[in-house]
Amino acid sequence: YEDAKQNCISKGEGTKFTGRLFEPQTAIENDYVAEAAGAYLPANPDFWIGIRTEPTERKFKFESGREIFDNWSPGEPSDSDDGEDCVDIQKKRHWYWNDNNCSQKWGSICEFVPVPCCESKSCRKFNDRYIYFESEKLSYENAKRNCISKAKGTKFKGQLFEPQTAIENDYVAN
Repeated sequence: YEDAKQNCISKGEGTKFTGRLFEPQTAIENDYVAEAAGAYLPANPDFWIGIRTEPTERKFKFESGREIFDNWSPGEPSDSDDGEDCVDIQKKRHWYWNDNNCSQKWGSICEFVPVPCCESKSCRKFNDRYIYFESEKLSYENAKRNCISKAKGTKFKGQLFEPQTAIENDYVAN
């Protein structure tokens, strides 16, 4: 799973898009994209998609942090092999979701989304970084968590702003 995830991220590098594992928004979108992938790679009709859970939680979410809709294969998620924390789709399951061990080797379906906030007034691009301005008043710890969550599902690491030079500090402050 992690290999597939990193593969998708790398495919977006150097573009205006962030690569990530496919996060279907509807069952129709799930089936349409999965059928296209299955037709393109008929010998390997099993694919990782961007849904996983933390082992202690067993609450599956999209990699971007959004809630998922219900598209599970009957009897899933089962965690039958203990540690089935990642989600794949398989042709033999009619493209319904299956929880699986993250170390399995499957194909991957990638999608590309615009780089976060680059068109927003609450965000500025500086060199190769995006600086996001949050208007909500938060404690320091919650501000850190908020920054991390803003970058979830992207190739970026969210963190509180750490100016490296006075010029960088002035650029963001003005």
